[in-house]
Amino acid sequence: QMPGHTAISMYDMACVQTGFMGAVTILPQKFGLHTSSQNLEDYVFFWRCVGYQLGISDRFNLCSLGKATSDRIVWEVIEQVVLPDIASPPTDYLH
Repeated sequence: QMPGHTAISMYDMACVQTGFMGAVTILPQKFGLHTSSQNLEDYVFFWRCVGYQLGISDRFNLCSLGKATSDRIVWEVIEQVVLPDIASPPTDYLH
């Protein structure tokens, strides 16, 4: 690691991946998507490939095991990361 730089972990990358693709796959109707289950599976596969191209190993790529597994992981990230962070924002957070 270079001085003055912060490493991005696979965990961090998976959380970011969740932010880009997760909400659309767990609540597609809320985004105006009325599509088939197969299209959503294909969308998750697309994000598996994007994650791979960004360097997320299959072990940490939340899309590696298909939509059902990625949906469970997305909800887990929401419940264990996003909501607690919203409830306790950093002191220097600007409202």
